Parts: sequence; structure tokens; C-alpha cells
Amino acid sequence: MGQTREGVISLYGVNYPLAQRPLIRRGITPFPQKVVTGDYRRSDHVVESEWVSSDFTGGLGVLFADPTRHLDRYWFGSLDGRYRYLTLPPLVENRGTLPVVQRFFSFADRIYAIAAETLYRWEEGTQSWSNLGAVSGAFSDVAIYDGKIVILTTTGTSVYDVDLASWTHVPGAGGFALGVWDDKLFRIDMQNRMWWTIDPTDGSSWQPGGKFPAPPGYTRQIISYFDAAGDIVLHAVARDGLYAYDFASRRFYPTGLQYPETDQVGRAAVWRGELYVPVGLSIYKYNTNAVTVVGPDRDDGLPAHLSGRVQQVVAGHGLWFAVIAVAREAGGAPAPETGLPIEAALFPGVSVTGAVLMSPGIAFHLLTQRIGIAEMGDVAALSGNGTYRLWGSDSLGVWSVDLPVGLHNPLQNPTQRYAAEGALITAWWDMGWSELDKLALGIDVDAVVPEGCEVSVYVGWDYREDWDYVGSVTATGKRRFRIGGIQGHHFRAARLLIAMRRGTDPSVAPLLRSCVLTYLRVPRLLWGWEVSLQLTDPLCRETVGVPAHELIRRLEEAATSRGAGTFRYHDEGGTIERRVFITELVASEVQGPRREGRYSVSLIELES
Repeated sequence: MGQTREGVISLYGVNYPLAQRPLIRRGITPFPQKVVTGDYRRSDHVVESEWVSSDFTGGLGVLFADPTRHLDRYWFGSLDGRYRYLTLPPLVENRGTLPVVQRFFSFADRIYAIAAETLYRWEEGTQSWSNLGAVSGAFSDVAIYDGKIVILTTTGTSVYDVDLASWTHVPGAGGFALGVWDDKLFRIDMQNRMWWTIDPTDGSSWQPGGKFPAPPGYTRQIISYFDAAGDIVLHAVARDGLYAYDFASRRFYPTGLQYPETDQVGRAAVWRGELYVPVGLSIYKYNTNAVTVVGPDRDDGLPAHLSGRVQQVVAGHGLWFAVIAVAREAGGAPAPETGLPIEAALFPGVSVTGAVLMSPGIAFHLLTQRIGIAEMGDVAALSGNGTYRLWGSDSLGVWSVDLPVGLHNPLQNPTQRYAAEGALITAWWDMGWSELDKLALGIDVDAVVPEGCEVSVYVGWDYREDWDYVGSVTATGKRRFRIGGIQGHHFRAARLLIAMRRGTDPSVAPLLRSCVLTYLRVPRLLWGWEVSLQLTDPLCRETVGVPAHELIRRLEEAATSRGAGTFRYHDEGGTIERRVFITELVASEVQGPRREGRYSVSLIELES
């Protein structure tokens, strides 16, 4: 049994004679219906499926996208995606070449900086820094108290009177951190003891206020925040958690925010009534009732070249900022070869780098990336000289970014100035069917491109690092690009790289409304057969040596078993064998009690 020849097939191990119209073969794989991933309102293709990239407000940090959750997320990039359209990031402007700034702060509508233990003031008129004098000892902290600037070092305290332009240096009153509470100035000294005074110019006026129960250097910062009763009190940010200070008992008490001990604790900040404490690449958000992890290490994290730590959190008006400091060994992994003019800005192959991420409270976006630096300095959002800016410092100098007061759309800001270029890399998308082949056909780009500007699109395939250039748009409107020529390009997963450049005018930038990848889902072609069997005697006895009623019984058993079986038929090239399943059995011209006649059998090919 099971041997085929002309006019005989084998089905489920049994030979059957064919009727005059013996065998019909047809492709049974259905054409998958069109699907739209993303904003379906931008779908305008009748047959082709579409992946619409138009909303990037969800922020960075997703490398492998889930279509049910990550429609507005991307992997990494510097383009501004916080609003309806994608555009260039704000312009980062050079503000001089001071040494690495240890602390920025504002006082009486002026911007100050402490660098190399020297106090500087920014002069907006001359666009330069004026030297106000130096302090002795290694810088620790600064505070504004009683209308004066108080600078704490490891060996003493220095007070600068802005009105008199004079210094008062108090040796012996050094420490780690300063804090202001209840009209008093507090400091933690080198032995973790708390002191307070109402006259920092008098070294003998410091009063003991207890001791933090830990070794020296354990406390990193003193900051005012709510205690469990809802009162504002001083808190100490330590290597293992947050501690509330009780002035009456002169003791520190642990709060609900505790974490494993580490020296990777950065400077905390209060934003919209909640305390943000950076630990490594994590950021803990604390509000006395709950602790939430909100750092850039969520989801798929950050690219390897930014896998350092959060140096500090900075509170702004509409945004808060995370300052990333990364230290890598010289000669580390080089940047991947993408062939793009902006590859160094996306993946810098340098030993040390840094970045500033901005967040409106629900997502992270890259504000600026500092490339080729040896050290990342302080960052602060400050008002001064009639401006509101984010001030930053690193080993290359001081820089600033103009900030709006609130969540302002840069496209509606007539004074907005944009960076010269930027790029964004989407997450990898498998279109919700990771193991199914897709056929990419084209990319549609809808953009507003002023004269002199350019929007370019690249595509990456199947988790490889290289990029294929698709095309550039230099005029406003919708532009369609074909992928893979006439045949298209087969892929399993894809991602996009969108690069932008502006012209010479920093106030004019391109914007992207949408970028649409069109494709077909192309499952493997499977075959089906319609076999017509002549199950009558004496034909069955003469052809296969089995009476018709026995073949009918075996055929019905095979159909009712609901199992898979083999199907063999004779072809000019020999015997063809497939694994099949019976989907339909129809008897016609049946005569007599043994149901002899013609039987039509429908089969489908199985993949496994």
C-alpha cells in the first residue's frame, strides 16, 4: 500500500483509484487583510499595510516595540518629539570656557557659577564671566542665606556680600552639605555632625544639632521636603536612603525611601511637590506615601554609550531634567558604521560622554548630548538677566539652552532657535507578527520643509546595525519613495532613522508630520488539492486490489479521525509526498447499499 502510479494516489497510507477528472491543485494561503499600525487617520493605501510613525511623545527607551503599547515610543535620538510634530531640538549655545562648574545658582536676577573654587557672575551685556574671588578648600555646597551667598568647603565657610562685593572667610566651619530651614542655616560637617546658625560670618555662632548615624561622607545632600505629618523639614540624602531631620530631638529618622547602599547617589530635586532622588541610572520619585521608579533605565534602557549614572536631577517649570554622566575606558567600543553624517552625534565612539534628558513628567527625551568630554559638570534651570535658561558645564566649557516657562510648543514660539541638525531612531517593529515575512514596498514622508532645510529617511532591516538610505525631502509636501525596486524588500522587522538639517537661519526648522512604511504580509504559500476518486467495483479490485466498500470505509475513517496524514501522487518528476489534512469529503453518484460511487476529497497542506 502507499505506492502510487498513473491514475492512483495514496492517502493516509491507502491507495485509491482516481476518477476521470483526477486532481486539482491550488494555492490556499489567503491574502492577509490590510492592517495599520499607528495613526490610522494617515492611512491612504487600499491594499498595502502601513506602519505610521507620527507620534513620538511617549519618549525614548524602547528598542523592541510592542504594537499594543509603544505606538508613541522610540529608541533614541535628539529630535524634539514632545509635541504633535517631530522637529529639531533647541539650540545649545556656548557661554564661555570656565573650568568645570561645580555649581550654578541664581541670586537677585543674576546667574552665578562656582568653578575651581572661584565664584563667577555672568554678564549678559558682554556675554562673559566676571571673577568675584576664590575660596579656600575643596568646594562642597552653596546656599543663599540672609541675602548673602554662603559657600561651604571641606575646610571652612565663605560668605559673599553682593551689595558690598566683599568676602568673609570662616575657617574651621567646613563640611559636606548646606540647607536652609526655619530661618536658620544648617550644615553637615566632615564627621556627619549637624550644625546650625543665624550668622554664618561668625564661626563661634554655630550650634550643635545632632549627628547623622553613619560614617563620614555617607550624607550627600540636605534638602527641604515634607515629612509624614505634611510639614516642611530638612532631609538628608544618604548612600542608603532618605532621612528626615527632627530639630527638636536633633535626630535623623529613616523615611519610606530606602535603597541598597551605593556610592552612585546623585543630587536630588523637588518637582511639582515630589522628591526625585537619582541612584545609578534609576530615579526614585517619593511623595511620603509612595515610591515610584521613574528613571531612564525603565523599559529597554539607554544605548550602551549612555549606560552610566544620573549625576543629578534638575527641576524646571514645565520640565524636569536628568543629567547623565558616563565614564568609559579609552579605546572602548567604537561607534557603528552607519554611513550617516550624524552618526557621531547618535553613537559617539569616545571614551567619556554625557547627556541631559528632559521629561514633562511621563517620558524622557534627549535635550543635548555632550561628546568627547572628560567630565560632566553642574546643570541648573535658572532665571537671570530677564532670561530663563538651562545652564550646563563640562570639560569643554559652559553652555545654555533657552527654556520656555511651561510646556510650550516650540513650533508656536517666535523666539525659538533650533540646533543645526538632529536625528531619531525608532524602535524595532515586527508589525505584530514577528515570525511572518513581510514585503516592504515604500515609504511615504509628509513634512514641512522650509527653504534650505532637509529631512532624510533611512531604514534598517532585521536587527542589523547597517542602514539603507531611502531618500530626502527638501520641499514641503508628501513624497513617496519606493523600496527594493519593482520586487520590494523582504523583512521580518524594521526600524527607521529620521535625520533633519536646517538652513542658516536658526529660527526656521523642518517638521515631520508622518513617515509611513508600506508593506504586505506574505505568509508562506501552501497548497490545497481536490481529489476525485472513483470508488466502484470492479475498478477498485482491478486497480488497487481492494474492494470499493473497503476503500470507502478506510476513507471515512481517515476523514473522521481528524488527524493528519500523508498524500502521495504521481508526477512526471516522480512521486510527490505532502503532509495533509482532510477538510471536506463529498460522495456523488452513490449507488447501492455499499455506497459505491465518486468521492471528492479536499486536502490542505500542513506546515509542520
